[in-house]
Amino acid sequence: MTVFCYACKALFRDGSEELDYRVVAAFFPTGFPPDRSYKGFRLHHVNVWELQDGAVWGCPLCRAVWQSLTDKEQEEVLPLSKRSLATSTISLENAFPVIYFCLSIAISFYLPKANIEAGGPQPFVVTNICVQEGKYQLPKPFHTYKPSINTGGKETIELINKWITNCTKNHELCNSEPSLIRQLPSRLIDVQNRIHLCASSDLSVEIEYITLSHRWGSQKFLTLTRQNLSDWMVELPLQELPSTFQDAISFAKASGIGYIWIDSLCIVQDCEEDWRNESKLMAVVYANSWCNLAADAAADSDSGLFVNRDVSHAQSNNVQMLRWVSPGNVGSRRVGPQSSQGPRTLDDVPLENFEEGLVDYTLVSQALWWKNVLHTSLAHRAWVVQERLLAKRVVHFTRTQVFFECRHSQVCEAYPRGFPICINVGYATNSSRRTDDQDVKSSFADHYGEVDIDPDRQFYAALKTWSKIISLYTQCGLSVETDRIIALSGIATVMKRSFNCRYLAGLWDDHLDRQLTWKNSSTAGSAPLSRPKAYIAPSWSWASLNGPVSLGDEGPFIKLPWIPVRKIPIRILEAEIETVDGTEMSSAVAGYLKVAGQLTPVEGSSMLKRTGQRTWTRNQCVREVGGAGTRFIPNEDGGVGYYDLDFDGEELQTVCYCLPTICRGRASYFSGILLKLVGMAKGVFRRVGVFGDKIDKNYYNGLEGDQKWRHIDERLYEEYDAVTNEYTFKII
Repeated sequence: MTVFCYACKALFRDGSEELDYRVVAAFFPTGFPPDRSYKGFRLHHVNVWELQDGAVWGCPLCRAVWQSLTDKEQEEVLPLSKRSLATSTISLENAFPVIYFCLSIAISFYLPKANIEAGGPQPFVVTNICVQEGKYQLPKPFHTYKPSINTGGKETIELINKWITNCTKNHELCNSEPSLIRQLPSRLIDVQNRIHLCASSDLSVEIEYITLSHRWGSQKFLTLTRQNLSDWMVELPLQELPSTFQDAISFAKASGIGYIWIDSLCIVQDCEEDWRNESKLMAVVYANSWCNLAADAAADSDSGLFVNRDVSHAQSNNVQMLRWVSPGNVGSRRVGPQSSQGPRTLDDVPLENFEEGLVDYTLVSQALWWKNVLHTSLAHRAWVVQERLLAKRVVHFTRTQVFFECRHSQVCEAYPRGFPICINVGYATNSSRRTDDQDVKSSFADHYGEVDIDPDRQFYAALKTWSKIISLYTQCGLSVETDRIIALSGIATVMKRSFNCRYLAGLWDDHLDRQLTWKNSSTAGSAPLSRPKAYIAPSWSWASLNGPVSLGDEGPFIKLPWIPVRKIPIRILEAEIETVDGTEMSSAVAGYLKVAGQLTPVEGSSMLKRTGQRTWTRNQCVREVGGAGTRFIPNEDGGVGYYDLDFDGEELQTVCYCLPTICRGRASYFSGILLKLVGMAKGVFRRVGVFGDKIDKNYYNGLEGDQKWRHIDERLYEEYDAVTNEYTFKII
């Protein structure tokens, strides 16, 4: 039987100490709701030191909890114990009750109210451990695997090659013919004998090669330039290269792959033309690679791809413990009798007819994938989003173990055949990263296949995938802000086949009116959107701003019969983007929309009072100026709907203009974009936000009697149609 520490042992035995309401009030900053919904919480260790000691002395649950924390989280938690102000509590719940018994343990670290009121750190939940019934055993052909101390060890490389071999032989989705032409990057590194750069024009297009995703870091390192290009075609100075590059080359040689592509060694870094030409090939570079290596544990290029680690991280955490079970059913998948609502929780199981038995369990971190792969510094780089989605197979070298993902599945050293079901690949403790990341990858992979014969359904599926990608992509950072469009060009190249229309600096030509109401998705405490210093895209594109955005939920309303879509209140007459080299996937230098729609001037000064990160109290909404244009349904204070500004700025102190773009539903709900006049140019605007609310019965037909539509200033439009009340103007 497994030996637990005193605190963990109490969790699995009847009579573990439930938190008293007074304890809750002392340690929870805001207390619990009036209904005292603290039931199910248990005291664990009184401070973090005890938890760490339990892990060191061999308690499997303490070890599972401590190992599930990232390095940054461990650094944040440890100081709490030194002040003896922290306590950890555990929440018990029966997760996945219909499938099998799996006890979810949420470990939380809290500070007393006094500390928080004095300006101390806020409480936070750091990890979730699933206690899954049953012993995890390595399946064949992995049953003999023993993890090596270094992630670049022989045993680990052999395991990775088994994963890739299985993928290439058995995963149809990963091996379907890509919609992209088979093409090689201009240069590759030959690692077979003498390590040197070679021109791909001298190679067969069918050769296999490996790619690398890495963080450049702040330290300068050796890169390809016009000066050393000819020398490197003869031989690369291997010993002078950063450690991460050396490790990647070593992996390629050990795997029997003769070539590798590394951006800084294969693209001439001091030649803008070469960089621009090669960046156009990103879609084919990563999509056609044998696998992509991700240096998740490396802070920079010299940190190394491989790391030494505690091998227990790369092994399943199996335990045995005494548990009340049905007589004769020791180790069964049920804890207690079945009720009409499903299997009972631990607190509800009557013990009269049960006896103690030895049961096998596996302790699994629910955030294993998220914390080791999705929540790394590398994963938060915008270029890496493209590299990961385009590659058929990715090998992640993390600080604890090696993970492998393809379009079909995810595995790791501890679970080489596949994750236990309790590992949530979409898990996120930060609300700003709640996009189901693996769903994005699988959805994107669908667009390599056959195009749907129904163009509307195909477009909707593509737009849904694109929305997920943009949500994920815009949460990531760029070292060079002008790369915002080009760093997504490879994905856009693949998606264009499904959209079957022009690409317009982050948006798509078809149904463009439905894509204009993208929104700021930054969360409280995060940096708001900001406008870059250099020109990136026109203001009506999300790419014109730095920061996280959401394309909204307008996509599903494209020609779907069960969602009544009323008259579209906007007509896009022209949509143009000028790029640096004339190709639509390149960086934009100018762009505009010519629009026919209804403009309503509103008081911008009322936008300046905020009640939250991006929200307004309803009585602080903007109001119509002078009764011109569309009539809105006012609320009790005369304001209308919701408003979401792209960013704060003095420009909002002047009058802005509402342009409805979508009207749908039986309740006559509409939404649109907020515009501001640009200088003294006639009929030229830029976007500054979005809005939405209900409309009144006179929306389409104007008002009766003396209250006819009244003209706005002539300098605000190019043309005016008195019948439809449409103004023609431009948005840049």
